[in-house]
Amino acid sequence: MRSSGIEWPGGSTRNSAAACAQEASEPGTCVPGGLPILPESVAVLQSLRRASPIDLNEIVRAVRQDPGLLANILRILARLTGQRTNLYEAIIDIGVEGLRRLGSFMCCEPTQMNHVRAIARNSVFVAAACEQVALECGFLDSELAHSAGLLHDIGKLRFISACEVANTELWTSIEKQVYGAIGGELARVWGFPDELTEAIGLHANEHARKGHVLPTLVALAVRSNDCCAPGCATELDVETHALVRECALLTGVTPDRILELIRVAHSNWCLQTGTEVQV
Repeated sequence: MRSSGIEWPGGSTRNSAAACAQEASEPGTCVPGGLPILPESVAVLQSLRRASPIDLNEIVRAVRQDPGLLANILRILARLTGQRTNLYEAIIDIGVEGLRRLGSFMCCEPTQMNHVRAIARNSVFVAAACEQVALECGFLDSELAHSAGLLHDIGKLRFISACEVANTELWTSIEKQVYGAIGGELARVWGFPDELTEAIGLHANEHARKGHVLPTLVALAVRSNDCCAPGCATELDVETHALVRECALLTGVTPDRILELIRVAHSNWCLQTGTEVQV
């Protein structure tokens, strides 16, 4: 873990990042609007002061809990300094003022709150499960895997942020594959790293993700989370077991070990969120 205290000087890149953060949030600009972020993330970002030492770990923790915030940061950096997958480097590059402006402009609307929070909550588990398997695998970048899991549902966030009112019936009726395609296109347009774009865009497409390790891992984590939801059977179904076997072939981690890692991630997630343990 890097040092938790850091001071950022001003600079042209960081000034540009701050301006980009504001531009990304304003309707009617040439840049499509950003994604909504959680109120608790806003509180962290707005507490930043340029002249004071910054707790970098606190910012990283906020980003790792909020897919909208991570997506907005990666989007801004892709336009300014190139692609980033390392959170510490990304946060340092965007700078204090850029982060504060994101916190000022991108908080989710009250009508979106429940949906945005539910997406973030589920995405945190998917990210943790992906990270655990990647660490065991050895050849996958665990931070990249975590980001892929956290960002897998940004297509839903984009859809919700485009709606003037909450429409639960409409957005829950849309196929997951459609959300995956929306998210993948968003990631491509916003200049995300190719591995992230592929994972976001292909994870819900059974045929397109064949042979692609990160989309398959995300798909397994999503499916495992669905099966572990309150009220679901504790035994994994045929489709989930098939994903486990496919993931084992692609990663070299045994199926039993993959299931063990996912269960550990789910138990930790349940403790963190206060959810009843189902596995």
